[in-house]
Amino acid sequence: MCNVQARNEMGPKNTPQHAFVKLLYSGPAEAHVRGNVTGQVYRFSHFEPILPVDERDAVQMLQNRFLRPTN
Repeated sequence: MCNVQARNEMGPKNTPQHAFVKLLYSGPAEAHVRGNVTGQVYRFSHFEPILPVDERDAVQMLQNRFLRPTN
């Protein structure tokens, strides 16, 4: 099997999967927070206060006093 074929067979199934944690936002207004690892923008609001956040981004985001993990 050539290297190109082997690489194509790996595909997205073999990419590392990261866990998500649910964070609860309790701030006074809508907040757009960019994850420092993934670059993903998370949009928290009173209508959607709980969002799944990549665990790698959550480490930094938990420094925000308006965000906390849910149970």
